[in-house]
Amino acid sequence: MEKPPYYAPLLAVAARLEAFGPLNAQLCALYCTSFFKAYKPVNTSLALAKLAQAQLAAQLIGQDAGTGSAGLLVQQVACSVFAGADALLAGLGVEQVALSRSVVLRELGRLVIKHALPSSLSYYAAGSVGDFSIHRLPLAEYPTFLHIDYANIATEAALSVAIKQARYRKANRWRALVQQDASLAIRDQNTGEVVSHFGPQHWQQLTWRLGYTTVFDLVSDAWVAVAKDESTEPAPAELLHAARVISGYCTAFFEAFLAGAVIAEQEPTTALAA
Repeated sequence: MEKPPYYAPLLAVAARLEAFGPLNAQLCALYCTSFFKAYKPVNTSLALAKLAQAQLAAQLIGQDAGTGSAGLLVQQVACSVFAGADALLAGLGVEQVALSRSVVLRELGRLVIKHALPSSLSYYAAGSVGDFSIHRLPLAEYPTFLHIDYANIATEAALSVAIKQARYRKANRWRALVQQDASLAIRDQNTGEVVSHFGPQHWQQLTWRLGYTTVFDLVSDAWVAVAKDESTEPAPAELLHAARVISGYCTAFFEAFLAGAVIAEQEPTTALAA
């Protein structure tokens, strides 16, 4: 039986996390303390309340192992990850009113660029359709026969493909939104008509709206995909394992990040970076 398209990206995300090993929470908290001091004010009370929701969601993953469907499992992982992301953004003082998933993804992309996340989570795609660039996956382009570390090459290659596909889907979603709005639509320079067939120059005009495509887009896209998956078959063991790895790692990072927020809030404030 053919596996749904969201399987491979989630398995690759989990494999990369396992390749990096357990998160060093103490070092992460220390690093995040300096990050909080340098960039944003913090709102730890709201952040810690939201973190409790993420922790609860993470605890639910796999409790119905053997009976729960793959779709339900992916929803649990996504709820856990994005509840933690909400907590992180609350800690950074990001406005929580009408915080849509697209805004969350945009803000998380900015944090990836600022090296606020560990290397295991900080890869991303940028650029316009037809000219995507992949960053921080150095092994992705290696021919497997030239390197002994085949497992890591295969993982990074799978992530590279998945994140390019995610960015292409994001670009097409933005294209649909923009082109149906007469005030925002990209128009032909000669006729003034709304463009129906995009060329390279049109995709480039749209690129600034995309932000950066990160591991969180992969989780989000899986969440969207399972909404259309009506299968009731129990989640396979490999997906259950990947779900636990992703949720556990992300929750540990969010906990460490907000520990840094608490430390930063208690210590004397330093000058904000430009």
